[in-house]
Amino acid sequence: MFGHTQQSGTSRTRRAVAALCAVVMIAGLAGPAFAAGEFESQLPEENATSHPVVDVLFLRPAGLVALACGATLFIPAAALTLITRPQEIETPFNYLILGPARYVWVDGLGKH
Repeated sequence: MFGHTQQSGTSRTRRAVAALCAVVMIAGLAGPAFAAGEFESQLPEENATSHPVVDVLFLRPAGLVALACGATLFIPAAALTLITRPQEIETPFNYLILGPARYVWVDGLGKH
């Protein structure tokens, strides 16, 4: 039914998807190693800044994208939080809205 090229194409696709999944899983395991409090405290102050041009051209637009995604994710997160723990509604708000907004509008230019 399937020719040899179709089967090998499907096999290659499956291998590529499996490799991508493996990379994502390994990257997810490395995340806790870069915990904000511990990692940033080990950096010298001069390494914690970026050039203002890089900040304006790349980091601020990335922050705006993070804010838009956070606002989108906040709606279901807020609904679940209000159902289960209404006293902790500030937790998803701080992570999904307030953090990216502070990153974009409050932090100084080149301070990322």
